[in-house]
Amino acid sequence: MFTSVYNSGSNFFFGFPLNQFYQPVAYRASPAAFNFVLLRPPGFVPTIPAGFIYPVEVIEKVMTEGQQAGIIREGQPNLLTAIFLGCILRPIIVSIGSAPGAFDLLSDYQHDAIIQDASWYAVVRP
Repeated sequence: MFTSVYNSGSNFFFGFPLNQFYQPVAYRASPAAFNFVLLRPPGFVPTIPAGFIYPVEVIEKVMTEGQQAGIIREGQPNLLTAIFLGCILRPIIVSIGSAPGAFDLLSDYQHDAIIQDASWYAVVRP
């Protein structure tokens, strides 16, 4: 799976160009949907059928396979997934709660490279 979602030759990760994957691309595309799915505990979770694969499980599998490939650092894959997502989600949460114009990730792209670097370098093998 790791090689299928990350191919250094193609510079794509989960279908996003690597230079955009870690940026708030999904958030900008649909802030309301992003907030509902990732930032708020939805009420439908208890009704999801057994065996449903959550998006976080896909990222965890990528972490495991990245470790096997020698690209991702050693550590518990679900912890690495939490750290990776935290580097992306926390700036979005702060942006949502900021005063208008203070920190706007929807229209201000100047912070994207920092978010990208923080999320990647938090999990990549040193």
